[in-house]
Amino acid sequence: MSGQSGTATAEEADETQMRPPRVTDPGRPGGRPAGIALAIITVAMGVVAGPLGAIGGGVTAAGWYLLGTPYAIAIAHVALVVLFPSGLSLLSIGLLEAGVLTLVLAAATGERYPLRFAVTALVGVITLGGLTAVLVHTQPLWLAALGLVVAAGVLAYGLHRVELVQLGLVTDSVAEPTDETPTET
Repeated sequence: MSGQSGTATAEEADETQMRPPRVTDPGRPGGRPAGIALAIITVAMGVVAGPLGAIGGGVTAAGWYLLGTPYAIAIAHVALVVLFPSGLSLLSIGLLEAGVLTLVLAAATGERYPLRFAVTALVGVITLGGLTAVLVHTQPLWLAALGLVVAAGVLAYGLHRVELVQLGLVTDSVAEPTDETPTET
């Protein structure tokens, strides 16, 4: 700032206008909700599968930190299939899904529309949980894992598209024809 106190120069004003707006990552909330959710998923997986489950919970937490919530949900479910290829009791699945639900709710706290995000992600969690139960009980392990990876990819891409539309980076409508568009004769 030059000799003027409290006012910005034209160069400083231009610099602040050129910076893109700060966009927070809605899939990774910070603070207490995130820490609690990561602790709960790690403990839930540890209770269900012992020390290997706790390691799976740590891997899920790392996946959440590096990739975001949809990938953490997928990692938790793939870890479930790997740890229990012959299946789990409904109580164990319910405990793990409760841990995954805390990740969803923690992620919803960082959203502009937390209820909409939570419901969308909850539908994805229920879908992956149901798909996990069906595939593990009816298919070979490699096919169950492949099915879960594909389902998680579709879910993650769907959530990504919703976020792009919410941020206004893409439109959700079909482009209108222009004068330059060739017409049929």
